[in-house]
Amino acid sequence: MRRLKGKHSGANQAQIVLDIISEYKISKRIGYFMLNNAFNNDTAINLILRILYLKMLEKQQKRCWLRCLSYIVNLAAQAFLLGKKANTILEELELAYSRHDFKFIVKI
Repeated sequence: MRRLKGKHSGANQAQIVLDIISEYKISKRIGYFMLNNAFNNDTAINLILRILYLKMLEKQQKRCWLRCLSYIVNLAAQAFLLGKKANTILEELELAYSRHDFKFIVKI
């Protein structure tokens, strides 16, 4: 694990991953990545694959990205349980938790 300094941008993430790949000399063994759907992850994977595999087509790159099923199930459960305002409700819950407000009531 490495600490990411600065923004969690795709470029910063890609640089850290590339440094680790280089350090362990495993560039020829990298084939797939499992990540969630965050935009910065898309950018990071595209950059990493462009550097590791110069001739790889975009269609081939998309095959190297596996979606994390547990993340997708979690998003589906949140949408089912919390409805259209899931993100807002989760932010409110996180804030209540950080304040140790365990009596916080969510209005759905």
